[in-house]
Amino acid sequence: MFSSHRGYGAVFFMDSLDQEIIDQIDSISSLLSQHGERDLYGPAAFWESLGEKHKGLIREHGFRSFKRTINFEYHQWGLRSLQDSKIKSLCFELLRNYRIPYGFMCAKIDAQSVAGVEQINPSAYAVFMGLLWQYALLKDQLGCLDICNEPLLGEPIPVTFKGKLISQDLATSSLELNRIAKHVDMSKIKKVAEIGAGYGRLAYLMMIRFPRLEYYIFDIPPALVMSQNYLAATLGDSAVERCNGGVAVMEESSGRPKVKACLPHQLELFSDDYFDLAINISSFDEMAPEQVENYFSLIDKKCRGWFYIKGHEKAPHWCEVSGGGLTELPYPATWELIYDGKDPFSPTFIERIYSLRTASASKL
Repeated sequence: MFSSHRGYGAVFFMDSLDQEIIDQIDSISSLLSQHGERDLYGPAAFWESLGEKHKGLIREHGFRSFKRTINFEYHQWGLRSLQDSKIKSLCFELLRNYRIPYGFMCAKIDAQSVAGVEQINPSAYAVFMGLLWQYALLKDQLGCLDICNEPLLGEPIPVTFKGKLISQDLATSSLELNRIAKHVDMSKIKKVAEIGAGYGRLAYLMMIRFPRLEYYIFDIPPALVMSQNYLAATLGDSAVERCNGGVAVMEESSGRPKVKACLPHQLELFSDDYFDLAINISSFDEMAPEQVENYFSLIDKKCRGWFYIKGHEKAPHWCEVSGGGLTELPYPATWELIYDGKDPFSPTFIERIYSLRTASASKL
C-alpha cells in the first residue's frame, strides 16, 4: 500500500522500502527494550524522540532522500551564512598548510533542487564545500577521494567540485580515516568495532579502501536500521548481515558478510581482544556517565589495539545527560594518548587516538 505525502515541492509516495525501514526500527527497538540492562544500552529520551522524528521524516520524504533530512540529525552540518565559523576555520587551516583557499571557486551547487532544505544557504554551502573538499584532498594520503564516489542513495546535497559530485560526509570520513591511518598501522587492523555509526558513512569508506576488513557496527535504532540498509545497498546485500538479535560473531567462511549490524549489548558476546580498532564519533559525549564507563570497560576488554574518538571538547550544553566532553571522560589509566587534536572546521570538536595496550598493539 502506498500513502501520499508532500515532499520537496512534489507529491511523495511511500513505497515498500520506506515501510520496511519503519518496521525494522520498531522491531529492533522492541529487541533493545527487552534487554535486562536497558539503562546501560538503551537510548536516552532524546534518542527515543529522535527515533519518532526519523520515522516521521521517512513517511514525509522517504528513505531515499535521507541525506537531505535525517542526516542533519547526525554529523552533517547545516550552513546558512558566509560568516559561518566553519568557513573561517577551513580558510585558516588551508593557509596554515601554505595553500591559497581557492576551493570555493571550484564548487557549484544546484540551488533550485535544494530550495526546500532549510538547514543550508546554497551559496554559503557551496563555498564551504569547496574549501572542505580542497582541504580533504590535501590531507588524503590514502587516496580515498580518488577511489570512492559519493553514493546517490539518500539524494546527497548536489555540490560538484570541478564537475565531480562531492559531499560533506565523504570529505569528513576521508579526513577521519587518514587521521587514523597516520597513527595506526592499518596493515594490522582486521576487525573494527564502531559504536554509533550514524548511517554508516565511515564504514562505507573504510570498506571501499580496506575491503579485507571485518566491520561491526554497534548501535541503537533508528541509526542501526539506517546503516544496515544503506551499507547493504551501497556495498552489496551479501556483504551485510542485518541485526536479528542473535549471535553476533561472524561465521568463519569465505562467503561471510564483511559488515555486521549489532545492538549495543551484543558487544558483550565477543571474546576478549577480538577487535583491533574501536571507533566512536559524537555519541559518548551525549551519554550518561555510567553508560560511558560501561562502554570504556568493554572496549578495554574486547579491543586489543587502538581507539579513535571524536566529539565535543566539552559537554554539549543541550544534552542534559552528558557525562562530559572528550576532555572530561573517564579514560582508563592504562590507555596511552597518542594523538589529540582539533577538528579542522568545527571549532567545538576534537579527535583523539588511544593505544589501548601499548605492548599488545606492537605485537598485532
